[in-house]
Amino acid sequence: MASFLAAVCQLSPGSDAGEAVRRAARAGAGLVVLPAFALSAPGSGESDDLLEQGSALAREAGCHLVAGTALVPASGGAPPPGAAGPVGLRHVAWLFSPDGRLLGEQAQTHTTREEKAAGWAAGDDLRVFRLDALGGVTVGLAVGLDAWIPEVCRILALDGADLIIAPLALLAPWSEARQVSGLWQETQQNQTLGIEACLVGEWNQRRYAGRSAIVAPCEMVPDESGFVVRAASEDETVTILGPIDLAARRKVIDRYDILGELNLDLFRAALPGAYGAASPAVVGADPPARVVPRLPLSLKEKAFRSYLSFRSRPSEIRGTVASLGIRPSRTEAPPGAAGPARLRRVRAAALQLESFYAKSPREYAVRLGQPFREAVEQGAQLVAFPELTTIPLVGLLPGVEEMARTKPATAAAASPRLADIIRFMEPVLRNVYYSLFPALAAAGRVWVMAGSTPLPGPDGRVYNLACLFGPDGRLVGSQRKLNLFPRERDEGLSPGSRFEVFETPVGRLALPICMDATYFETYRLAALMGAEIVAAPVSNVEPYHFWKLLRGAWPRVQETPVYAVQSVIVGDFLGDPMTGKASIFAPAELTPGGDGVLAQCEASTGRGLAVADLDLDALAAFRAERSALSRLNLELIRRHLPRVYADYARSKGAPS
Repeated sequence: MASFLAAVCQLSPGSDAGEAVRRAARAGAGLVVLPAFALSAPGSGESDDLLEQGSALAREAGCHLVAGTALVPASGGAPPPGAAGPVGLRHVAWLFSPDGRLLGEQAQTHTTREEKAAGWAAGDDLRVFRLDALGGVTVGLAVGLDAWIPEVCRILALDGADLIIAPLALLAPWSEARQVSGLWQETQQNQTLGIEACLVGEWNQRRYAGRSAIVAPCEMVPDESGFVVRAASEDETVTILGPIDLAARRKVIDRYDILGELNLDLFRAALPGAYGAASPAVVGADPPARVVPRLPLSLKEKAFRSYLSFRSRPSEIRGTVASLGIRPSRTEAPPGAAGPARLRRVRAAALQLESFYAKSPREYAVRLGQPFREAVEQGAQLVAFPELTTIPLVGLLPGVEEMARTKPATAAAASPRLADIIRFMEPVLRNVYYSLFPALAAAGRVWVMAGSTPLPGPDGRVYNLACLFGPDGRLVGSQRKLNLFPRERDEGLSPGSRFEVFETPVGRLALPICMDATYFETYRLAALMGAEIVAAPVSNVEPYHFWKLLRGAWPRVQETPVYAVQSVIVGDFLGDPMTGKASIFAPAELTPGGDGVLAQCEASTGRGLAVADLDLDALAAFRAERSALSRLNLELIRRHLPRVYADYARSKGAPS
C-alpha cells in the first residue's frame, strides 16, 4: 500500500473520543490519532484502565490508533531528581493495532522545568514501530516537548521512521511561530511525514489551543506549504482527514535527499562529544595542502587572466573604497581585540544585495560599498554580506551576460563547471575579496562578515568560503560551507570539514553558509561551542516562497537559541532567479511580535537592509531559564546519536 487515509482528532477535555474515532474509521481512516490526554484529563487516570480503554476503542473501530497520551506512574514509583511531587510519573503515548494489541509505547524523553518539578520522569529510549497492515509504514512517536527537540526527530528519522506522530497539549494563547517551529520544521529537515493532534479548550483553569495537521515536505503539497491538511481554527473541536502518501514521499527524497547531503564525517566526530560541559572552539580539521598542477591555459587565456589580475590589484580596490566617503558613525572607540570589554548589546545589519554583472572591479566595489555605507550610517557594529558575494565578478568574462540572456537548452552541457570558472578567475576573486572587505571594515570601523566566495583551497579543491574581518581590517577567521546542495557537488565544489566559533568583542560568532542551516546539527554545534550570533549568508536559487524559505535559519534559531543575521543575494543571474529576504532572527520569545523576527526586508527582490539590536544578556538568560537547550536528555542523546549516524553511514556505503 503506497498510501492510506489518516484522521487527526482535535478534541477538548471531556470530549467523546470514542465517537470521534469511530466516525473517522467509518470515513475510511486506517490510522486515527488523538491529542494528548484525550482519554483522561491531564494528570488523571490509571495506566491499566487507560490501556484497556485504548485497546477496546481500536478494536471496536477496527483501525490503528494513537490513543493520545497519559500520565502514568513511573517504574518503581520514585520521583525524578528535583521533583516536588511524591510519585514519579511518565508521560506516555500508546499505539494500538486494529485488533486492540499494543504495538508500541513511547515515553516523553525531554521534560520542561515545570514538568520535572511536578514529578515527571524523562523516558530513556526511542523506538520506531512498523505497521505492516498500512503498507509497512514505520512510525515514531514524539511526546510532549520531544516534538521541539531536533535530536529526537533526527534519531527517529535515521532509525527509519516514515511518519512521526505528536499528540499535543499546547497552552493558550496559540502561537503560529511556536507550533511551526515544532513538528512542521522537523518534517522539513528530515523529509518525514508528520501528524500533530492538538488538545483544545479548558481544563482545571488552564486553556489549551493548537491547529492539528498532517504535514509533509513542502514539495509534496500543491501549495508547497507543507500542510497536507490543517485545522482551520486553534480552539474548535474537529476531525481532519488526509492521505499518508509513502510513494510521493519517496519521490521527493529521490529528487533531493536532504539527509544524504548531511556532513556525516564532521558531525559524527563532533557530536555528541560537544554536549559536554566544556566544548572546544574548533572541531574538525582542513585537509592538508598538496601540490596543485597549474591550469592548462593557452597564451591568450594567460594574458587575459593577467589583465584581470592587474585590474583588480589591491591598491585599486582600496582606492575605490577611500573614494566612497565611508565614515564611522559611532563616536566611541570600536571594540577590538585589545580594546574595551565585550559588548552586551550589538547592532547588526544584514545586507540584501541585488545581483548584477560587474563590468570592472571598481564598479563591483562601488556597488557593494554603497549599501555598506548605509549600514554603517545606521550604527551597525556587525555587517553581513550574502553568499556568493563575488559572483557578480564573472561579468568580467566576455560573453557571460549574453549567454545568460539566451541560455540555450544545450548550455548546461556545453558550459564549464563553476569550479573550473573559479579556478580560472582565482586571481581576481582573491584580490577583490581580500582587499575590498578588509578596507570596508577599516573604513567603517565595524566587524564585517564578508559573505562567501568560491575559492580553491591549498589542496586544490574549490570550497565556498566565508571570512570575518575586524574593525582594523585584519582577518579574524574563515569558514567553509559544510553541507552542499547536489548542484554544488555537480559544479565541482567540495564541503568543508572544520567548524569554528570566533570570540569577538561583538559576541561569539559562527559563520555557517546557506545550506548549513538545513541541518539542526550546524546551529546546535555552534551554540554548544559558545556561539551567540550566527552570520548566515544565503543565495537561494528558486522563486520566492514563504514556507520553503522558512526552512533555513529561522527554525534553527527557534530550536537552538542564537541570533541569526541572514544576508541574501537576489535577482536573476545566469538565467536563474535568486530570491530571499535579508532578516535578523531571534528566539520567538525575544521578539516584540512573538514571531522570531527582529528585522526583515519587505520585498524578496531588490536591494535592502535589515538592522536590529541584539541583546546578548537577554539571550543568555533565555538559554539558562527558558530554552530546551539547558534541559537536553544528554544520556539518551549520547547513547543514540552516534549509533544512528553510524547506521546511516553504513546504509550509504560510507565507513562506519
